[in-house]
Amino acid sequence: MGLGSFSYQLPLLGPEDAPSHYRARLHFLATHETSETVFDVKVRGMFVLKDIALDVATNKFKPKDVDIPSIAVTAHLIIEFVPKKGNPRINAIEVLRMD
Repeated sequence: MGLGSFSYQLPLLGPEDAPSHYRARLHFLATHETSETVFDVKVRGMFVLKDIALDVATNKFKPKDVDIPSIAVTAHLIIEFVPKKGNPRINAIEVLRMD
């Protein structure tokens, strides 16, 4: 990963569990500490969201929630944040099993 990139590895299934599908909801919030930030999001190594923009001037204290509807998971769910401008930030990740 490049400078400012980071990821979360969420262990969702054990070795005996069958693969399953999940929905992820990503919660973002621009705060007074947020300079203009633009980044992409990868799930399982593939880009699923492009050009997520957080800018305190336009989004001050307004939450931005983004759903990723169906993610096939066999063990861990890996979500990566890849910066384009500034440093990515996330406030919460919500993961729900679909089946």
